[in-house]
Amino acid sequence: MIVVALFAGYIVNSVLKTKTRAGIIITGIFAGLFVGFIMFGGAIRFMGIQSWYLMGMCWFFFMVTGEELSRRYGKKLLKWNLAIMGGYLFMRGATFILKGYPSEMEIYTSLSAGKYVEISSMYFIYIPLFLAMFAASVVLQNKSEWVQEQDETLSAYFKKDIEEKLIPSKGSVKEGEKKADGEVND
Repeated sequence: MIVVALFAGYIVNSVLKTKTRAGIIITGIFAGLFVGFIMFGGAIRFMGIQSWYLMGMCWFFFMVTGEELSRRYGKKLLKWNLAIMGGYLFMRGATFILKGYPSEMEIYTSLSAGKYVEISSMYFIYIPLFLAMFAASVVLQNKSEWVQEQDETLSAYFKKDIEEKLIPSKGSVKEGEKKADGEVND
């Protein structure tokens, strides 16, 4: 199973590196979907809503919202999308171990069969866990961006320094010498 997940991650990484814009939009769609999952879980917990039509509309609304925001704001929104996805998936891993918050498939299956879905008070632990992982992810991505900016600044500085030493300026060609393009200075 781990090999399949690693292979899938490799394929997704390859696509995202070559098709950055499409990757940003896809992350927006999934981030919106995950927010829709959380919002509908809250609707079940707090309002007792038991409608799979409403579940589908909620998920669709947040997917479209995530897609549209990602289309408009692009890379500015990418770290937030990734933070939502990471926080949600971490929280979901905890729900499979600690129980009390059924998976989306369990919710869908129960609602479509007309059964009552219950989300326990563990929901009040899972949501802060999601928010904590979301915040940690944003902080780590910001620190990573700072390091990357410093690296780019240093690279640009060294590139400029090397170019100045290796590539002669226009005034350095003396009279009577050939220029690189074959013209002769008089």
